[in-house]
Amino acid sequence: MFSPALRPRSKLLRAGLQTFSHGPLRRRTLPRNARWLTSPASPEHAKGPLPGQQVDNEFAEAMGFVTTYLRAVESARTDHIIYDPFAEPLTRKDRLQIQQFMNTVSGKYHRSPEDMIAIRTRYLDEALSHRNPEIHQIVLLGAGLDARAYRLEALRDCHVLEIDQGAAMFDHKSDVMTELHAPMLAKQVDCIVFNLADAGLEVNLLARGFDPTRPTFWAMEGLLPYMDRPSNVELLKAIDYLSWPGSEFYCNPRLQ
Repeated sequence: MFSPALRPRSKLLRAGLQTFSHGPLRRRTLPRNARWLTSPASPEHAKGPLPGQQVDNEFAEAMGFVTTYLRAVESARTDHIIYDPFAEPLTRKDRLQIQQFMNTVSGKYHRSPEDMIAIRTRYLDEALSHRNPEIHQIVLLGAGLDARAYRLEALRDCHVLEIDQGAAMFDHKSDVMTELHAPMLAKQVDCIVFNLADAGLEVNLLARGFDPTRPTFWAMEGLLPYMDRPSNVELLKAIDYLSWPGSEFYCNPRLQ
């Protein structure tokens, strides 16, 4: 549930509050979202790329910067529904390029991308804040420039494992946070460079201290469109296999 402080600014925001859902993930059963990944009757907007249409890696990395830039735009609003103080410094040096990129894709993927990112970010913030209190192991899949380990009080005393295929993004984030002398709220953060479309999630997680005998909060924020359906299904199966009872799973559909 969203806190009473959240006041939708538009019909899009109001629709967003009703669209996303999250809940507990039971071991040995696929997450609820997997049903529409595998169903031929799925809504077109929820399918992501068709098989053979994997999103280009450079485009995915560029969108990671765009997402963070849009968080900065939202955070600067007087009526913001999220506040990420690190989004602006993380994209400051590339701001002009990001704005030019935004101009070329404006309206192509979302009518109001800044609102979509605000909804998505706020929902995951709330989901993490209201998770099972026994969960202290967080896995962010396709983390990009995510700064929750530095800004979200709910992650204090947590082990956060961030996974993304781009080492450059992790290096950039580390450099910026060092320059800012930003204190980390999470107890521990491990950045894992790994392509989630490949096999080997379990090996990579275990190598960085992941404990499969503890409940986990899994977050797939904005990840589905960047992988084809077979890869998404295999990833969901791996998540299910690694999830101890009491684990929770978050995944958002594409919001138009």
